[in-house]
Amino acid sequence: MMEFEGFDELMNNLRSMGDRGKAIEDKAVKKGAEHLEKKFEQAVYSNGLKRRTGKGGESITHEVRNGEAFVGPGKDGFYLKFPELGFYNTWAKRRIRKPWMQPTFERERVATLKIMADEAKKELRL
Repeated sequence: MMEFEGFDELMNNLRSMGDRGKAIEDKAVKKGAEHLEKKFEQAVYSNGLKRRTGKGGESITHEVRNGEAFVGPGKDGFYLKFPELGFYNTWAKRRIRKPWMQPTFERERVATLKIMADEAKKELRL
């Protein structure tokens, strides 16, 4: 795991700044969420999922609430949770799991943190 020097300190300082800090934090988190959303859209069909309706990649959305980002499939892509979490195949008599979101998140975590830190620094004019 890669640690960013001062990232937690930067986020704590933003929280202590009041409304302006919260706005900057939300903007940085939104930039990171947008990056993850784009990467998830690209990764949906990369692990063997077949493109049938074409709504899988389009259904990936992000939402930022209280300094937290929620990125994942929307209502049209509800079925994307089955390969991610796994499902029991009655013919094969075993649980089948083909995750696509977790590996993408692990691969993009460092880049996302860097994007968030850069956005916060840009807003603070550092």
